[in-house]
Amino acid sequence: MKALIPPPLEVRMFRHILCAATIVGSLFAIPPVARAATQHAQPCASGSLWSMASRTHAKLTPCVAKPHALILETTYYQNASRVGGTALAAFPEARVRYGALADVELFVDAPSEIAKSGQRGAGIYFMTQTGVGAKYQFARAHDVVYSISAETHPPLGALANLNLIPLSDVHLSANWSGYGGREFGLEAGTINYDNLRHTHLRSSELIAATYTQAFNTRTWWTAEVTSQSNVYSKSRAQSSGVFSVSRMLSSRMLFGAEIGSAFNAQSDSKPHYIAGTFTIR
Repeated sequence: MKALIPPPLEVRMFRHILCAATIVGSLFAIPPVARAATQHAQPCASGSLWSMASRTHAKLTPCVAKPHALILETTYYQNASRVGGTALAAFPEARVRYGALADVELFVDAPSEIAKSGQRGAGIYFMTQTGVGAKYQFARAHDVVYSISAETHPPLGALANLNLIPLSDVHLSANWSGYGGREFGLEAGTINYDNLRHTHLRSSELIAATYTQAFNTRTWWTAEVTSQSNVYSKSRAQSSGVFSVSRMLSSRMLFGAEIGSAFNAQSDSKPHYIAGTFTIR
């Protein structure tokens, strides 16, 4: 009789992630009566930190900061795979958002330290460039909010190709609200890159979808699926998923934790990461 071969590490870890998400959801899900009583609110309408905060590290929210309000979002992320090539960690991944006008937000991504593992335990550290951008909420129709954002020197993603430097990006976002604390989000965009040798530019298109469900008035979870086209020669598109849980610690502070995985990671890359976030107003 043929011996059973255990599934690859990536498959086993993804199963553990899915199992953990199911258990957490079953423990904290809102009962049907509570869900029915939840008010049906338009995205971004309340002006609370809950509605303004980004749901995941990718910062896909179309909401803009209220006029003259400051929001600080900071993240630490770390590759969580034993397989693949160079390990990666980044901090503080800080974004300062400022409401300049009723529908216009200006934001700055502060320089972050990137820690890469080297051979025999040696580390390689470098700082990213400062990013500057703006977001414009240009439409609000029925239960949908639309915005467009652009930035120079956006931060590296947790599953980024380390041979490429992001130069600029443009994104179009939309959020739909539903009953019972549910929200749906969709984003499409393009990112321009330069390689480390500065020999040529490349652009990559991406599309992402999010689903957010409230556990209660202070806690919610978000699932996100993203697909990004190839960003270097002879590479394929990469798809990934993220599961995050966020909780309001106070009216001015929010904490979030997330796990992410690339479904078809590029060769010699680490397909999983973990992250922790704080949002302060």
